[in-house]
Amino acid sequence: MASTSSVDWNALDIEARQVDPTTLRRREKNAHYMAPAMFKRLVENVKIDGRLTTTVLVCENKDGSLEILSGHHRTAAAIQAGLPLVDALVITTPLSEKRKVAIQLSHNSINGEDDQSLLAQLYASLDIDAKKFSGLDDSVLSGDKGPGATALGGANIKYDELLFSFLPEDRVRFEVELEALAKRAKRFRIHAAPQ
Repeated sequence: MASTSSVDWNALDIEARQVDPTTLRRREKNAHYMAPAMFKRLVENVKIDGRLTTTVLVCENKDGSLEILSGHHRTAAAIQAGLPLVDALVITTPLSEKRKVAIQLSHNSINGEDDQSLLAQLYASLDIDAKKFSGLDDSVLSGDKGPGATALGGANIKYDELLFSFLPEDRVRFEVELEALAKRAKRFRIHAAPQ
């Protein structure tokens, strides 16, 4: 059966180069996003490492410019961290726009999943600085991924997190009071604590 695809699926010619990250062209559209706190963590990790530890994938266009297909955030982090050069894999095979998009999307979407039990074991073995560097938090210990960016609509939401600690008998009294408040105001979600 003949392919009806308009994309050229020939093997790619690729070479490794060190390039100035400020010269790399960003794709006009990139569906992959990163929350500001995660990007800040990425920048800090790049500063600590003194380099990118994964390569950026770019393609060489007819005009000689290099266009990012995978690694937009890593490139931006490298620039912000002040790296003069980054390692890049350069696709030298001429690419159609559809092939560029297909590669971009595949790099953003085809990835593995974590074994939650093993992830928790690995994370628990780290000291506090290594845990910070990992970009994870203690929710991995319970297997709770917490609300991801998708659940929050990818929005840049500012929030405050409160943690209450009670003695067992005080917790029961607090829960009774909270239930009483909830019954009085069924339309609203109320969280209260004595001052």
